Parts: sequence; structure tokens; C-alpha cells
Amino acid sequence: MPPASAPAPPDMQQMSLLERNTLQSPTYSAFAVSDLMSEKIPFHAVESLLEEYLIEELEQFELLDVKADTVSDVNCKWRFSSACQKSIRRGAVLDSVRYALNYHAADPVGFWNRMVLVAFEEVGVGDVWAVALTLIAARSKTFRQKIGGDVAVIQYLIQRLAKSDKDRSVADMMQIMENRPQKPRTLTMLKTATDQELSDSTISELNSFNFRIASAWMLWGDRLKNCRLPLHGGNRELFEDTIGRLNLPGIVKYICLRGMVACKCGMNLTFPFVWQRMKSSEYLTVIETSFPKERYYIGGVPEESWDKHTREGKAAYQYFYRSCPAVNGFLTEKRIVGSDEIISAIGITVFISESALLDKKIDFVGAEEIYMMTVEDDYKKNGLTLDDGRELSKLIQDNADILRQARIRAAAGKRT
Repeated sequence: MPPASAPAPPDMQQMSLLERNTLQSPTYSAFAVSDLMSEKIPFHAVESLLEEYLIEELEQFELLDVKADTVSDVNCKWRFSSACQKSIRRGAVLDSVRYALNYHAADPVGFWNRMVLVAFEEVGVGDVWAVALTLIAARSKTFRQKIGGDVAVIQYLIQRLAKSDKDRSVADMMQIMENRPQKPRTLTMLKTATDQELSDSTISELNSFNFRIASAWMLWGDRLKNCRLPLHGGNRELFEDTIGRLNLPGIVKYICLRGMVACKCGMNLTFPFVWQRMKSSEYLTVIETSFPKERYYIGGVPEESWDKHTREGKAAYQYFYRSCPAVNGFLTEKRIVGSDEIISAIGITVFISESALLDKKIDFVGAEEIYMMTVEDDYKKNGLTLDDGRELSKLIQDNADILRQARIRAAAGKRT
């Protein structure tokens, strides 16, 4: 009898997007992958296997020839943080690594806290492995030192995040839960529910998507603030048990529970529910964004880094408003004339139309609906309708050269 042949390695081209996102490394044993995707694997076992996976990946990983710059500017970390995140969104690997190392050199503690948020916000369910590995690495400096040190771990993770298929639905869903009021009937049900009833509501797939998330949020309690939900002390032990009983792979449960400690915001709470929606979708595809071949840099970072979250970015929007008659006239017509209101309106529009764009965005049933609700809310908070936002976006794009000059001026610190 001829010897049995070894099983053929998985054909990544023939696998679905969902399958590829649960098996990103053909070097890692199929047994370990199967374990991590099991619903029965306990939290500590997931953590141990992910540690092994990261160690194995780093043993084969080659560092890019990139080093952190020596910068004495006290505000440089905000600039590098913004540049790193924007570069990850656009899949600009070399830039992502360069700015990550610069950010880490300026603020090692803040860097790891921020990278957890970036993994949830920019990659989300697009690559569960990238998010889980970021959580594993961020939790312990001692562990990072044992497996090669911060520079090696940062290079590996940042490249992985930048190359990942991406999805912002986890962050968008958190924003919807924080911005949109619940129906009166829903609020009454949540307010009067016992902890066990909240747990049961979270688990039942007969309940609506939003109601399940709201129930889980209530069960976690007021440690995770949400002014749209009734006050509730929560029950952490029952919350963890509830997440454990959800029909989820062990790695997804781990992301939710570890994220509760690591990022202290609602993105990790919405993560498992968005993952379930993606998994049950009738279709799953990737939409690629076409960016200009060349990036334009201002003050050593990509121009989109100068956004409303930086001091210079705010100044640039003011200069742009005064220098662009079309935008000035539009906002005046909409009665948006205060300095803060002008910065916010331009800032959110630039964010939606420029800096929040993803190079490879996954699409599934419900993803576009979640995104559009967030866009509508963002414009509404800044005094604009959805149609207003689209019109302002076109005006800004038509006058991109004026915006670029305003950013150059602001980055240079010119005040005249």
C-alpha cells in the first residue's frame, strides 16, 4: 500500500475572505488554528496559543531598515500618532512603521495604549488575528522583551495592521450606541431588566442587533459610560460568563474580554456582535480604494495627518476657511460662523472624505448601513445634513490646493 500523502496546504486564493482572516499564517499549525476558532477553548488557552503564534511569527520575520528619528519637539508624538494611523488606513507599510517607531520613541506607554485602539478602530473584524496579536503584545512589556523587544514587535504588528483587510464597523457601531437614543420601550425594558435578563437578551439571536449590544453594555455597567442607556451597576462576572456562552470563536471572545481591560471603551464590546453579523452575511467582499500614487508630505508627515486633532490642523482649517471663498460662502449660508463651529464642520468633512479612507475595506450585509448612520450623525453634530456634508466635501476637494497651502502655513507656524 503506498504511503498516505501529506495534506496539501490551504489554497489561500480559493478560500473565502472570512476563512483567510482566520488563517493568516500557513506556518502556524492547523491544529492551533482550529483550537483558537473553537467555541469551547478557555480564555487562558487562547492567550497561551496567541503568545506561541507571535513568537513563531517573529522568528521568521525580517525587520525593515527603518529607525526612529531623533526629535525634541514636545508635540511630536501627536503628529506621529496621527501619521501612523493615517498610514495604516492607507496600507502604506513603510510610512506606518516609520511613524510608529517615532511615536514609540516619544511616548512608549502612550504608543501601546493607542495601538490597541487603532487595531479595533481601523482593522476590526477585517483581521481578528491582527487585533488579537496587538492585544497580546500590548499587555506586557516583559513579554515583549522576552520575544525580541519593542522594535521587533512593533515592526511586525504595524506591518500586519497596514496590510490587513480593514473594517470600521466596530468603531462605528460604538458611536451609534453613544449617539442615537434608544426607543422608549427599549429603555423601559433595559431599565427594569435583572442582570440575568440582560444576559439572556444579549445571548438570544432573536433580539435585534442593537438591543443585544445595549443589553451587553448594561450588563458591563457604568464603568463603560453611555448617556443613552439607563444607569446600571453591572455584573462583571455574569458579563464574562455571557460572552463565554455566545456562539463565537475563542479568539473573538478573547478580543472582547481582553479589550475590556486594554482599551476601556465600547469598541471591544461591539466587536463580537459585528463579527457575528459579518459571519452570517450573504456576501463578503473587499472594496479597494484608489489613492494617488504619490503621497504629499508637510512637515515630515503625510498631509492628511494635520487634522482637527492637532493644533496645527485646527489652524489650517481656519486659514483655509478665510482663503477659500467657496467654502466660506457655503458655511456662512448655513450659519456656521463661529471659529469652533467652522473648524468642526470642515474637520469632520475632511475626515470623512479624506483621512478616514481605507485601502482595503471589507463589505458585508449591514456594513454600509452602519457606516452611513455614523456619517449622518457626524454631520448632524456639526450643523450639517447629509446632503450638506456631501456638498461641502466636493467644495473642499475642488479646492484641495488651497487646503494644502493652509496646512503648509500652519505647519510652519506662520500666524500672519
